[in-house]
Amino acid sequence: MLVEGAAYAIALRKAWNSGLFQTTWKQVTSIDGPARLEQVPVLCLAPEAYWTRVVGSRGRRQADQVFPDHWKAFHRLVGTFGTCGIPVCFATFEYTDAETSLPTIKNVRSINLPT
Repeated sequence: MLVEGAAYAIALRKAWNSGLFQTTWKQVTSIDGPARLEQVPVLCLAPEAYWTRVVGSRGRRQADQVFPDHWKAFHRLVGTFGTCGIPVCFATFEYTDAETSLPTIKNVRSINLPT
């Protein structure tokens, strides 16, 4: 999720700063944007179950879980993206799954991942 979000941020900044996306944006929205994008924030947003799976439980290794000794490198990568104009934050939410309509999202909140 982190690398995918950063890749989109890099592509967006490149397209915007080249002028190609600015022109399209103005045509579609009639809104002027900034001349250049120096920062493109990334929000890594997932339901609580995703973060529970990724973080896991102490003493038990599960599929998709980040190894405890890998969090330090993960946070270094997050910091590096930040110094390159791609600040990253992490958040979770709850939702109700309705069969006849779109899910309702509620209780969006930022989270701190293990260090």
